Amino acid sequence: MSRKREISEFWRGFFQPPKDCAQAPFWFLNGEVDGEVYAAQMDEMARKGVWQAMPHPRYGMDRREYLTEHYFEAFGQMAKNAREKGYRIHLYDEFNWSSGNAGGRITAQAKNCALGIAMGAGRADGTFRYEGWEEGFMGWGRMEEILVAGYAPYGSETEIDFSRCRFTADYTFEDGRFRMETGPGDWMAFVIYTVRTIHPSPLRQGNGGIVDYLNPKVTERFIRLTHEAYFSHLGEFFGETFPSIFYDEASPYACGNFTWTERFPEVFLEKKGYDILEKLPLLFFDGGAETASVRCDYWDVATGLFAEGFVGQLAEWCSVHGIALTGHTHEDSGLWPVAGNLFRTLRAQQWPGLDSLMGYKPYSVLKPAVSAAHVSGRDMVVCEALGLLSDGWECTPEDMKKAYNQLAVAGVGLLIPHGFFQTVENPKAECPPSFFACNPYWDMYGEISARTALQCYVNRKTTHVSDVALFYPIVSWQAGGRGGRGRTFPWGIQAGMGELTRGEWEAFDRIVDGLMGEQLDMDVLDDAALAEGCMDAEGFTVGRETYRVLVLPPMSAMRLADAERILELAQGGLPVLASQGFAPVVSAERGAGDPELGDIMERLYGYLRRFQGIGQLAEQIRELTGPDILVVAGPGETLDAAHRRRAGIDFYLLSHTGDREQEYRISVGCRGRDTALIDCRGQRHPAQIRGEGERTEVHFLAEPEELYYFVLAQEAVPWGIPAEDTGGTAPGIGIDGTCGCFSPWPGGKSLAEELDQFRFLPWPKGLEGAGGTDSFAELSLPVCRTIPLSYESGDGERLAAIWRHWMEPGFDDSAWEVISLKHGPKLYDHTGSRLFRFTLPAGTAAVRRPIPARGEYALYVNGRLKEAVTESVWEPAEEWIPVEGCEEHPGILAIESSSMMPRFGIAAPIVIRILPVETRAGDWEELGLSWYAGYGRYEAEFDWQGKDGEALWLDLGQVRECAEVFLNGRSLGRLLWKPYRLELTRAARQGGNKLTIFCCNLIANEFAWDPLGTRGGASCLPSGLLGPVRLWRGRNAWRVNGSETASERTTGASGCGQ
Repeated sequence: MSRKREISEFWRGFFQPPKDCAQAPFWFLNGEVDGEVYAAQMDEMARKGVWQAMPHPRYGMDRREYLTEHYFEAFGQMAKNAREKGYRIHLYDEFNWSSGNAGGRITAQAKNCALGIAMGAGRADGTFRYEGWEEGFMGWGRMEEILVAGYAPYGSETEIDFSRCRFTADYTFEDGRFRMETGPGDWMAFVIYTVRTIHPSPLRQGNGGIVDYLNPKVTERFIRLTHEAYFSHLGEFFGETFPSIFYDEASPYACGNFTWTERFPEVFLEKKGYDILEKLPLLFFDGGAETASVRCDYWDVATGLFAEGFVGQLAEWCSVHGIALTGHTHEDSGLWPVAGNLFRTLRAQQWPGLDSLMGYKPYSVLKPAVSAAHVSGRDMVVCEALGLLSDGWECTPEDMKKAYNQLAVAGVGLLIPHGFFQTVENPKAECPPSFFACNPYWDMYGEISARTALQCYVNRKTTHVSDVALFYPIVSWQAGGRGGRGRTFPWGIQAGMGELTRGEWEAFDRIVDGLMGEQLDMDVLDDAALAEGCMDAEGFTVGRETYRVLVLPPMSAMRLADAERILELAQGGLPVLASQGFAPVVSAERGAGDPELGDIMERLYGYLRRFQGIGQLAEQIRELTGPDILVVAGPGETLDAAHRRRAGIDFYLLSHTGDREQEYRISVGCRGRDTALIDCRGQRHPAQIRGEGERTEVHFLAEPEELYYFVLAQEAVPWGIPAEDTGGTAPGIGIDGTCGCFSPWPGGKSLAEELDQFRFLPWPKGLEGAGGTDSFAELSLPVCRTIPLSYESGDGERLAAIWRHWMEPGFDDSAWEVISLKHGPKLYDHTGSRLFRFTLPAGTAAVRRPIPARGEYALYVNGRLKEAVTESVWEPAEEWIPVEGCEEHPGILAIESSSMMPRFGIAAPIVIRILPVETRAGDWEELGLSWYAGYGRYEAEFDWQGKDGEALWLDLGQVRECAEVFLNGRSLGRLLWKPYRLELTRAARQGGNKLTIFCCNLIANEFAWDPLGTRGGASCLPSGLLGPVRLWRGRNAWRVNGSETASERTTGASGCGQ
C-alpha cells in the first residue's frame, strides 16, 4: 500500500471508526434465556453505535439453563442476527465469575477445586499441639492433608535456624487435633498442610467454588465443557462474528497462604532439581541464605503452571479455532501474591487484558498490563472498565468520560464497560451501574459510544512512543514475600503479609504514577523484554518501542540474568537511573550473599545515576532525553498525556482531569507541516499553535475533564473523511445528531439575557418524541407513603389529629412507610383502614378513573373529598377527576382504603394528566418529581437582534444530568457533561425565538424508592435544569466549516483568557 493511501485510509477510519472499534460491554444476561430478547437488545445497542457486546451469563439467569440446548438455541439466534447486521459477539467463558468451573459442573467434585497450603506453628518445649486449621473466607477452606511437620531452633516469630530443622512423621492427628513431640529445647514447631477451597453449600448460586488453576487436567475439562460446547453449536460464527473469548478474575489463588496442586512437588522437582517439601518452611519463615531462592523458585513454578496450564491451554485452543483469548487476572502491584508474575500470564494470551474498577485509577494499575502488550508487539489491549463506578446507580456520563479518557491515555484499544443489564427488574441485578436502556441518558448514548470508538481506533492504529522504561521488580517482591498472601479470602492479601513487601511495591507505584503526573509516559519492562530487546543508535528497542532511559525501582533481590543484562545495556550506552532503594544483595538463583551478584552489582554501580524522589527523577530524564511533552503554562497535576505515531503523523493525547475549564500552553518535541487540535468528537478545537526550532507549542482552553488529540503531520490534516474517499467533504464523527455541539466561549462576550421563566412538562416519552408539541403528559405515580390506622387506637388524641389532617398538603408523613407499586399490588388484611399519600406534581390537572383501589375507598385531592366508593358496583360518570390547586405547586392525592373486605389496598400506580407549569430553573423535587427518572421539557421565548458577525451562545449552567437543545424546532446538540453550553447562531432568527430544552436525570431517582433484591437502591439526586440559564453575545471566534485559510486554522483564536 502506498504511503498516501495508508494515510488516507487512516484518516477515514479516524473520522468514521470501524464497527470493531466500538465498545463491547459486558451484557449481563440476568433474566430469561430468550433469543428474541437478545436479538432485540443487540439491535438497540447498534442504534446507539455499540456494535459489539460480550454476553455474560449472570446471577438472575437460571443456572440450570447454562450450556443447555435451549441456551445454545438462544445464542444461535443472537449469532445469526449479529452476522446479518455486522455485529460482533465476544464470548464470556463462565456463568458469573471466576472463570474455570463451567457453571459449577467442575467444582461439584472437590478434587477439581483450588488447593492451597497453610501452616500451623508455635513455640514449643517438648510438645506441640495444634487444631486451628484454616477455614478460609466464609468457611470455604477445608483442611485435607498434612504435607510436612517438624521443628527448628526458634529465632523469632518469623525466623528459624533452618540448618538445624528436623522433619518428622512421628505425630498424631485425630479428630482434628494434631500433636507432635519435639523434645526439650526452644523450638518453633510447625505443621504445613493443604487446604481445599470449596464453598460448603452445593447449591450456591453462581460459581460454586474456585478451580485448581494449576492442574492442567481441570483446565482440559473446562475447555471440553465450555469452549468445545460453544464451538460444536456455534462454530460457524467463530472468527468474524465471534472474534474472541474472555476469561475473568482468574489467578493462581486459593484459601491458605500459597496456592498448590497435587502434582506441585513432582513438577517442582523436574524444573528445579530439588524437593520443595523439604524447603516448605522457608515460604513461611526466614531461615538463612537460601530462603529467597526457594521463594523465587516456588513462584516461578506456580506462575508457570498457571500461565501455561490454564491461560496457555485456553490460548492454544483459541488459536486452533480462529479466535483470540483475552481476559484479566489481578493487576494491582499489592496483589502480586495472588497473581504471581503478571507479565507471564499476559504474554500467554493473544489479547492482553486488565480490569479497571471504580473509574479513574492510579496508572500503576493500568501501565503494567498495557506495557505487556507493547513489549510483546500486540496491537490490542482489552480493559474491563467502570465496574462499581460512582456508587453504582448514581454513575453519571461525566464519570464515564473521565474514566474513558484515562484509559485512552493508558493505551487501551477495546473497552468492555461493566455493564449492560438484560433487565434491572430482576432482583439479581448486582454490581451496578447499568449503562443500558434503563437509564434515561441512553437516548444520548451515541455521543459516548462515538468518542470511545475514536479513542480505541487511535490506540489500535498507532504505535506508542515513550523514552522511559521501568523495570518490573517482581522477583524482589517474591523473595521478600514471607507467608504469601496470608490466611484471608482467596483473592485478598492479609494486612500483615502485605507489609512485608509494601515498601518496594508502593515505591514502584509511586514511580509510575509520579512520572505520569510529570507527563513522562513509560512502559514497564519484565525480564523477557530485557532479554529480547537490542541496543541500536536510537536506544533500547523492544518490539516497536524504543527507550532511551531505563529506571530501576527499589529492589533487594533480582535474577542474575537480569543484573547481567542491565550491566550490558549500561555498558552499551543506555542511561540507567536507579532509586536510592535499588541495592540487590539477594539473587533469585542462590539467595543472600551470592558473590556473582555482588560482582555484577559492583560493576553496575559505576554506571548508575541515583535519584531520590519523583522530582529528581523527572529532572534527570528530561536532561537525558529532552522533554517530549512539557507543560509551559497551566497545572501539570491535572494533565495526563501520551504520545503515539502512525505513518509520519504524531498524536499527543492531552487529557485535562480537572473539573473546571483550564487554559494550557503545552510544548511537544516534534514539528509538522500541518497541525490541529482535535477533540474526541473528531472536531477541531480552537487553539493557537506555533513552532519554534524542533518544538511546537499549543495554547488552548480545555473543557472540564476532556481529552484532545494534538496532531502534527507532514501532510495536510483533513477536516473530515478525505474528499477522495467520499466525493467531497464530510462531517466529523457523530451519532444521533451529536456532531458539532461543542462551542467555545465567544470572544469579547457579554451577557445578552438571563432566562428565568420556563414552561415545564415531564416528558416520559424520551427523546424519540422530542419533536412533538404535546400540551399535556400522562404519568403514573408508582410511589407513595402509607400507614395502618386502627379505629380502636388507645391514643385518641393522635388518632384525631391524623383523621383531621392526614389528607392535606403540609401534613408530616415522613415517618410513614414508603412503598412502590411498580412490581404489583400492595394489599393488606389488618383491621381498620390503610392510608396512602401520593405527591401530585405541579401542573397536575386530572386523575384517571377507575382508581386502582381494592375494596371500599375514599379519595381526597389537596384535602378535599373527591369520591367515596362503598358500593359493590359503581360506574363513574367521567373518566378523569379534575384536580385543583396544583397549577403552581405540588399537591397531595390521599386514599383511605377500608378493611371491610380481605386483601384491600392499592392494586396499581395512579395515573395522572399534567399540563405545563410556569417555573424557574431548579430541582425537580420542588415540582413534586423527586421520585421521577426520565425527561422533562423546558420551553422559553426570547428576542434576538444580532449584528453582522455577532454570535449567540447558550449557557445552561448546571444540569443534572444531560440535555438536548432545540431552537425554533432545530436540534443544536446534546450535552452530557460540563460545560453545558453551545452556540445558537445558526438557528437563531432576528426577533422572536423559541427555545426548547429536554433534560434527563439518572435511574437512581427511581431506585431510591424502589430497592429490589441485590440490585439495591440509590439516593434521590438533584435533577433537571438547575441553571442559571444565560444567553451570551460576542464575536464568532471559531467556525468549523472548512472555509478558513491554512493560517487561520493554525492560529485560530482560542478565546484563551477571555
